[in-house]
Amino acid sequence: MNTGEAGVAVQNYSAPGKALLVQSRVSVLAPTRVPTSWGRATYPTVQPLRDYKRNVQVGYDVVLGGPGCTGGTACTQADVYGEKAPPIEQTRLDGKVVSTRLADGTPAKYVNGPCGANCAGSFQLQFVKGGYAYTISIKGGTLADGLLIASYLRPVAALP
Repeated sequence: MNTGEAGVAVQNYSAPGKALLVQSRVSVLAPTRVPTSWGRATYPTVQPLRDYKRNVQVGYDVVLGGPGCTGGTACTQADVYGEKAPPIEQTRLDGKVVSTRLADGTPAKYVNGPCGANCAGSFQLQFVKGGYAYTISIKGGTLADGLLIASYLRPVAALP
């Protein structure tokens, strides 16, 4: 994979955020770098991904955005979701789905979907690793952005 850039480090994960990731039922991989083209410091906020029908946590969501961003569309640049494969509710990919591969050869699907009023999650890259499903959802992103973030997914113990 040639992304043309090594990316910029994500700011440190908070202790409560790391604790949520440790408690997740998913083999947690979370992003440590983002594209340099984003041009600003990126802060991670960790939230549980829940199946509200069964009232259980099924995974996690790492929101990447400005300081204090907790998922509002104005401040969120990207989300990285992880859950047991197959996902409880498969994310719908609106637009043309294209097959690709991550840097390590893992098969992936991506779509650069329609951009509405806020373009939240208009680009999505989905793949399965080790029995867990991951989705990288980027606001107005590119395939290179998604592949770069995917190449910098690390276990909780390696998070900044």
